[in-house]
Amino acid sequence: MIPAERSASFVCQIEQVLDLYEQPYDADYPVVCLDESLKQLLDYECFTTSTGQRCRDSEYVRRGVVDLFVTTEPLRGWRCLSVEADHKAATWVQFVARQMDTTYREVKKVRWVMDNLTLLWQVVKQEAKT
Repeated sequence: MIPAERSASFVCQIEQVLDLYEQPYDADYPVVCLDESLKQLLDYECFTTSTGQRCRDSEYVRRGVVDLFVTTEPLRGWRCLSVEADHKAATWVQFVARQMDTTYREVKKVRWVMDNLTLLWQVVKQEAKT
């Protein structure tokens, strides 16, 4: 739900993103979406029933958490997934740097589309100062 005091700002930002998506694909100025998701790693015991059917027990053991980074270029029909060991701002910066050094090395400008960008940049700037 969008808070009432932020609705105009939110709509403006969404319209900017929609305007980007309406533009034709330009390899020199790609529109790149970046998102991340934490995923819990679980280990299940498997067993075989008396009829020979393989089953998975409902109990599990936690095996940690990984952070998934996904970049997509919707106008090109391309995506990249990276599994990272932690959820730190420095890891995010390293992932973006790898993308810039490899996939986007030759482009003039990457037009990034991200959620929570303001909060993330505040964290990155703060960590860069320390």
